[in-house]
Amino acid sequence: MRYFIYYYFLTRIIGNPIISLGILIIAFILVERKFIGIIPDIFKPLKRKRKIANLKSTIKLNPANINAYRELGSLYLEDNKYQKAEENFMKTLDKMDNYAETHFLLGKAYYLQNKIDLGITELETAIDINPKIGYGEPYIYLLAEAYSSKKNENNINDYIGNLHYYGTVETLYKAGEVISKYDQKKAKEMFKKALEIYNGGPKYLKRLYRRWAILARIKG
Repeated sequence: MRYFIYYYFLTRIIGNPIISLGILIIAFILVERKFIGIIPDIFKPLKRKRKIANLKSTIKLNPANINAYRELGSLYLEDNKYQKAEENFMKTLDKMDNYAETHFLLGKAYYLQNKIDLGITELETAIDINPKIGYGEPYIYLLAEAYSSKKNENNINDYIGNLHYYGTVETLYKAGEVISKYDQKKAKEMFKKALEIYNGGPKYLKRLYRRWAILARIKG
């Protein structure tokens, strides 16, 4: 009701109902982003595009900048450009082969291109180097493959245990989504664990993970 009141007074002041509605929508989005955090950042694609352009310029000036290739690959992953992500991560392997993050990101790029075997190999290498890399995200892909292929079913409980130990609210929710296709009981346990972590977390993290907690509550 109060939004109609705001709209009424804005229209009276500005004299244009369309502009008044636009101002209210923008104000709502800004407040929601600051205090709730469910609505995605509408400016994120533009920020990512600008970062990609800057990193390309950096690499052009210094082709030996390995960190720039890694960051560029990560941005391409966010943008669902998995082949480009793979190409950039491959350029980091010579100097970052012992970094868990390198293998995790490359494995993710492979997996999301449906290069499953290559992806699983890299993801397993990543967790061998650092079991908590990616806040448990590698285990989501390993779980998905174990369930769908039935090749590593004996490892499922280990993957779930590691997710409980290393995962965030987001990774636990996404793992629950994967598991729900095969085992509703374990999926609900994963959603419950996501809520436990959310409820026990500090305030600044609650805003970050509120969206995933709400989804976990709905699914659980």
